[in-house]
Amino acid sequence: MIVAHGTEATGKTSVIKALLQVDKASFSWISCNECVTIKHLIEKIATSCVEQTRRLFQRDGQDLPELPAFQIRPDSITSLHEQLQSCAVYLPKHVLVYTTYPYHENLLVDIDTVIVRYWII
Repeated sequence: MIVAHGTEATGKTSVIKALLQVDKASFSWISCNECVTIKHLIEKIATSCVEQTRRLFQRDGQDLPELPAFQIRPDSITSLHEQLQSCAVYLPKHVLVYTTYPYHENLLVDIDTVIVRYWII
């Protein structure tokens, strides 16, 4: 996990984007300050991963598989885990970048645990 902390307009975002582009990793930006509730944050994470998966298929001229996990909007950490597992099959090297760390610090610990599990499984 990489944590970039500092005052505004110091280049944190630019450095992280450059590192991810050099590494050729797919990535999703999760703007946490836009998430009012925990459910919204969960949906935002899931949507960003499904969209990255969809882009990958479109780039190759294919349609996204009709997997149940791609059709639901997760409303819990458990359903998020299921959706991320489906995405991990197609995005083995995907990075989630949280911007503006949310006030729900304990939630991000739970979500990060799910994310670590889905990359390792």
